[in-house]
Amino acid sequence: SAVPLEPDDTAEPTDPIYTSDKAATQSIDFVYNRNMTNGNPLKGFVTSIENWGQPANDFPLSLEFAYVPLSALVVNADQYDFENGFEPLIDASASRNHHIILRVYIDYPNLNSGLPSYLNGVIDCEPYSDYGGGCSPDYSDPELQSAILNFISVFGSAYDGDPRIAFVQLGLLGFWGEWHTYP
Repeated sequence: SAVPLEPDDTAEPTDPIYTSDKAATQSIDFVYNRNMTNGNPLKGFVTSIENWGQPANDFPLSLEFAYVPLSALVVNADQYDFENGFEPLIDASASRNHHIILRVYIDYPNLNSGLPSYLNGVIDCEPYSDYGGGCSPDYSDPELQSAILNFISVFGSAYDGDPRIAFVQLGLLGFWGEWHTYP
């Protein structure tokens, strides 16, 4: 059967389409329910005031995107600075009634390295010139892996459930945080 062209504003969360019963959902097509998405703060357009400046129009949006180098958040082994490295961004976004989408990076072409300073000279780094250049760290190094995993754990504990955050992107590995080191 086809997806209806008009939204079904009468569907309720108890309707079969919302059940987790696999048999019930296999034979039902998705029905758009405006009541389920109306007022959802995690929808709509995204801007990046930090990177692109104030929007040039008053188009409605509720989300902001920010790149944050890991070095702004990790001061030393097991020492973190969310107060200076993240809170100003998240508070500024919240003051505009927006939720933030965060991507923490270590290597991003054409941006300053996000490798925490205490790891400089400790972790091998391969310089490259493509796409504005940068330096790709040795992601297989146990000290870098430990720094990443500890950060994820501490950051997750500190911000789990924080209503100012929409999403945290997986951006710690590879160029652009896309889990590759091409070329």
